[in-house]
Amino acid sequence: MADLVFFAKIHEGELVKKFAIKLSELFILLVIFVKFPFYSVLAHNFHGDFSNTSNLCESCHRILSQFPGEKANFCLFCHDGTTPGANVLEDFDPLKKKSIHLNKDKKLDCGLCHSPHVNRSSNPKLLKSRGMTQSGEGICLDCHIQESTSTMGRLPQNNFLNSAHFIRTPSSTNSKISCLQCHNPHGSTNPFLISFKGEDESHKEENLCFSCHKKEEKEFSYASHHPVSSKKTGLECVSCHNPHSVQSEEGKEVSDPQNTQKFSLTTSEFCLKCHSGNAPQVTITTSVFIPYSINFRSNYGPFFNGWNKEDFLSSSHFKAGFSCFTCHHPHGSRNLNLTSFKGDNSFSYSEEKLCLTCHCQGGGAKDVEREFKKRFSHPIERSFLHRDGEDFADLAYFPVNSMRHAECVDCHDPHLASNTSGGSVIQGVLKGVGGVNSSLQVVNPITKDYELCFKCHSNYTILPPGQSDLSKAFSLLNPSYHPLEGRGKNKGIKEEAFISPWDENSLVSCLNCHGSEDGSKGVHGSNYSYILKMPYQEKFPNHQREICFLCHRYEVYKEPSPYTRFSSHYIHTSKFSCRACHESHGSKHPYLITDKFSIDGKTYFIDFSLTKRGGSCGISPDSGCHKKKEYEKQY
Repeated sequence: MADLVFFAKIHEGELVKKFAIKLSELFILLVIFVKFPFYSVLAHNFHGDFSNTSNLCESCHRILSQFPGEKANFCLFCHDGTTPGANVLEDFDPLKKKSIHLNKDKKLDCGLCHSPHVNRSSNPKLLKSRGMTQSGEGICLDCHIQESTSTMGRLPQNNFLNSAHFIRTPSSTNSKISCLQCHNPHGSTNPFLISFKGEDESHKEENLCFSCHKKEEKEFSYASHHPVSSKKTGLECVSCHNPHSVQSEEGKEVSDPQNTQKFSLTTSEFCLKCHSGNAPQVTITTSVFIPYSINFRSNYGPFFNGWNKEDFLSSSHFKAGFSCFTCHHPHGSRNLNLTSFKGDNSFSYSEEKLCLTCHCQGGGAKDVEREFKKRFSHPIERSFLHRDGEDFADLAYFPVNSMRHAECVDCHDPHLASNTSGGSVIQGVLKGVGGVNSSLQVVNPITKDYELCFKCHSNYTILPPGQSDLSKAFSLLNPSYHPLEGRGKNKGIKEEAFISPWDENSLVSCLNCHGSEDGSKGVHGSNYSYILKMPYQEKFPNHQREICFLCHRYEVYKEPSPYTRFSSHYIHTSKFSCRACHESHGSKHPYLITDKFSIDGKTYFIDFSLTKRGGSCGISPDSGCHKKKEYEKQY
């Protein structure tokens, strides 16, 4: 008979069901029922004692002749729920299952694992084995083992017998974990036949692991964690831990994400397998097993410099012996960005507290903590406001619920920063951070140190009351400015007016004026206002320790001198500071002349103008100074 009563065919992973009821099929069933009434397909188990009941052979082989080359389909003739035999039809339905157990030709082959000729009384599941055992891992490893004679051609698991799951140590029970505790041998609604003791609906991917690994399940519930539950990233527990090979031995707890059949060497090398420019992509061969493709979010903010952390290997942190796990927890943390300190992910190591664990007195690194304790400092104590994806709104000032903040990572990238003695800070401690240029456009990474400052101290964001846009103040379009972006406009100043190596062609940096008064590098904190290295005041006469005299020679302005163009400088500096008459960053007048100054709460307005031979200035009559006067330049 060419026609079939029930035809079920699996080919290239697709199940095609065909039902055809014809008189010829009914005739076959009638013959079987009449000839073998006690062994009816509806009432009896064919897999019995063949030595005593030889008729059992004909019960199957008569019908098997109608299934040339399709033995599996013949098995489903009975195992479809219509007979007392086990119903496995739905186990192999690709419309309901995401993974199905097929042979290397992607066809269903019941004979890989089962033998129809064994006695069910001694072998209830009719399992067969070609050299190992008839239960547990043995039947699986007959195929899933890497040997030259392997018939499967994929997924070799020859390390499983040495794995922590198989050996299960340390353990109170020391019980082994068999293949069937994590896989359904027929089909599953999850990839890779994943199930938990045969139940797969509620044990998808990471939930299977969490069935036993409760501590890790809790870690993945924290505020920040690796997104093993996200379909977008493709990340799963098995991306880092091949359950068939990981061991309890140090160095073998994690797999190589670029090939989970192998082990990673060091912690940092392990992390950089994904955090590089070449994230793992799904690959399944006899020698390489990458179960899922790893994808990183791309819609981060303008100052985020990407997921590629390969340059960490050239950073000062790495050279000091730090690894990724020194500052991050691999699973999850109560803090943002997986922040922890050597596995402690408590709030004790949130944000700046992590950095100050080492950057403190006796911490083994430069003591920055003491700088932040000074009278004036960047407000790192405003916690939980920084985020990797932040933009201008996250740096803005608002009267209520302001997001304005300054965290260590706003100015330093811990994966790139390098302590270069005497080198460029752009390639040193500020390496890799983003900022804003004078046109208020984001630059990432910065190429000038002031671009980092403009990120917060310009109209790129909303400034607090009383603060001015420094990108405008230093603009080359102004009549005068300190030469931050380009050479100054006051040409021809005698070199004797400067302290060497400064001269009229020099460019300045924010770091020349701002920083610690004790010489500690970095704009972290100072006992002087505006985080200045020296005082900058209005009320009192100039003193040699004024900030201006770090570059300008004090004697030239404190005494009569031919090296200043304004011969009366010394008269003014005996009563007032530089700040009373000059702007510090830029001005709409020549020579950084200011419009006004305040002393003891009283404001005085200056009326300055250029003349052919010099200039003229005067302030309001009640100032106690002078009325409008002209002067001539000395040169």
